[in-house]
Amino acid sequence: MSAGTMFERGALALGQARQVPADIHIAAVLYCSLVALVALLAWGRAAGQRCASARKLEVLQQDLSALQSKYDAEVRWRLAGEVNIVEGHQAVVVIEPPASRQYITADQSVIPEETMTHSPQIAMPGANP
Repeated sequence: MSAGTMFERGALALGQARQVPADIHIAAVLYCSLVALVALLAWGRAAGQRCASARKLEVLQQDLSALQSKYDAEVRWRLAGEVNIVEGHQAVVVIEPPASRQYITADQSVIPEETMTHSPQIAMPGANP
């Protein structure tokens, strides 16, 4: 495309735009200004929400780090009661004796093993008592 034809087309478009009444030009300018204003307001609002989200994220990360350190301390404290750790050696697990056994009777009452006078009988399917 030669430069002359490009300028000729531009001049033709400008001539056609000059033939449009002035009130339509004003309406088009007002419409474009309104669209630009709405876009600017939306951009400002989105930027404000982004800043608010960034501040909230920073606060939550600080809370997370504080809670993580408390959680790690709680885990160390709980493990200290169960596991004796010696540097350079494997962990030794301290096993506590099991709690006393309890048996549930047919009427749903609980009897501790220490108070039973005889060994419990377990009913087997198909066995005659």
